[in-house]
Amino acid sequence: MSLPTGPEFDELRTEYRQGMVAKLAALDAQWAQAVTGDAGAHQALVRALHTIAGSAGTFGLPAIGDAARAAENFLYEKGAKLGGEDRQRFVLLLEELRATALANE
Repeated sequence: MSLPTGPEFDELRTEYRQGMVAKLAALDAQWAQAVTGDAGAHQALVRALHTIAGSAGTFGLPAIGDAARAAENFLYEKGAKLGGEDRQRFVLLLEELRATALANE
């Protein structure tokens, strides 16, 4: 798949990259709520990760998309009630997403 080109798309890509810090903060807040057993927050977190997984490739950032997809799939497979080891694993996936996203700023 070839990416669109041109100054307008470059501007959109820059805005997307700059918006990652806010997206990561939102993921952290959703995770903090989901850990309490809030099923709605869990679903919102899965949706937010799904959105990042889908949109990152569109903006030429496939590594971010892959990291978000890994975290999304993990939550989807494990469900809303995560045990201690599952929580630790998800935190690592979220940290991997953060590191990947910030490396691509």
